[in-house]
Amino acid sequence: MQCFLSSYEVDDTDSYREVTEIYVEPGEIQTSTRPGRIDGTTEVTIVSTGTAVAPSGQPIFSSQTEKEGYSTFTRTAIQETITGTKQTYKDVVAVDVPGEVKCTTESGTTGAGGTVAIVQVTPRRSKRVSATVTIEVTTTSPGAITPAYNLGDISCSVTTKRESFNISEGSLETNQSYSLSANTQTYPGCFLTELTSEGEVEYSSTVRSEGPQPDAKSKVTTSCVGFGSTSSSGWTETGILKRKSRPLLTDLNGTTYYEVITWSV
Repeated sequence: MQCFLSSYEVDDTDSYREVTEIYVEPGEIQTSTRPGRIDGTTEVTIVSTGTAVAPSGQPIFSSQTEKEGYSTFTRTAIQETITGTKQTYKDVVAVDVPGEVKCTTESGTTGAGGTVAIVQVTPRRSKRVSATVTIEVTTTSPGAITPAYNLGDISCSVTTKRESFNISEGSLETNQSYSLSANTQTYPGCFLTELTSEGEVEYSSTVRSEGPQPDAKSKVTTSCVGFGSTSSSGWTETGILKRKSRPLLTDLNGTTYYEVITWSV
């Protein structure tokens, strides 16, 4: 078996020179083991001289150094099962529930009676649910998901309008007044259950100024018109809540291993 010169020592203290040469045999000179960076695995490293000695498993590191005319090789491999589910446990997470918006009417409370258009809103709200958390290792990065309890596609708005008209006949001329106002309110995370409503109040009043005058007439109309989502379509209570991933390592064959954490209900 061919041996390799590892080092030598020179001693000139006496009247002659003494040279001590140290040789190493080819093959394994050191083996080390440590817990793998992936749960349930072990990383084994073998250092050898003359010829490379690789541990069994998936190779993740390789190096070679030259010294005094011989080579030192370092090889590391990861052993045991790399991919698959590593851990499962329960967690409590906050989720969103969509709200509801309804265009409706309400009766007037004055003697004039009539109705007024209003918007009834049940706001979006949060609740807590139990989720299953799964930690796994894969060789592919996970793609996009459509998460459960997602309100991203649910939104609506309502435009309310108020229109009033007043007329009264004076002794010399007829007096009239008119006003119009509108407002739009948005409701993220809410959907419409009723899209429109209309209300109207009309009344007369007697004007007394230097004797009876013809009645003054007033009319107020209100309306609500909704736009946007009309259902909770796309919002589900089962499926994947969220998912995140990160690369753990890439082996010498170019395969990247990812840690994937998934919350599901």
